[in-house]
Amino acid sequence: MTIQKLSGPVASPARRGIPLSNRFGLTILPPVVFDHHREICDGIKKLTGSTEVVVNFDADGDYFEPKYSDDGPRTPKDGNWVWWTIRYHEAKQILWVRPAWQMKRGWFDLPRLLTTRYHAFTLQNHEVVERGRRAFPLIESPSVIVSVDFDYFSSAVSPVFRGTEETVARDVDELATLLGGLLKPPCTVLPLFFRSPGWSHEGLTIAIEEQLLGVFQ
Repeated sequence: MTIQKLSGPVASPARRGIPLSNRFGLTILPPVVFDHHREICDGIKKLTGSTEVVVNFDADGDYFEPKYSDDGPRTPKDGNWVWWTIRYHEAKQILWVRPAWQMKRGWFDLPRLLTTRYHAFTLQNHEVVERGRRAFPLIESPSVIVSVDFDYFSSAVSPVFRGTEETVARDVDELATLLGGLLKPPCTVLPLFFRSPGWSHEGLTIAIEEQLLGVFQ
């Protein structure tokens, strides 16, 4: 696992959103950025040990149970890190928020998912259980990990959604509003960002980082 500092020039105040700490009274720790979402499992262990709640802003659920083979590695993948994180008690609950553009495009085939933006993952009887929700209850926790995958703003895989700097700024502001309404202060937030090369449009990486830095401070 490689923990990196955020790259790119610092955005001007005019281009950056209002910080979450100012808008909602949250305590924001310095963000940490990774390349791949599967790195979150080691990231949680090394940065916090474990956590009660992860709020995940992502174009994909990443909750599929891994299929093992005799010679296959039993390690987290980008598509199953949610299962690993819940199953091995690194988080008690993961709340997944889908991007607004998926709701407009009807990204999933299953009718229930067509109108469900919010999903909660927990462990019940040693099984990872997913439930769609119309909204999440207010989180009353002293600390929360916020996971943001860059494909939430611009997805390079089918169905392709190519964001722009304007849509990124809009969607980051909406993300901040959703998060501020979800967390009850006092609450300390540890932001983890995931560039997800190949899954997100790399041409927008710096723009996404700049906008996220503007609100997560």
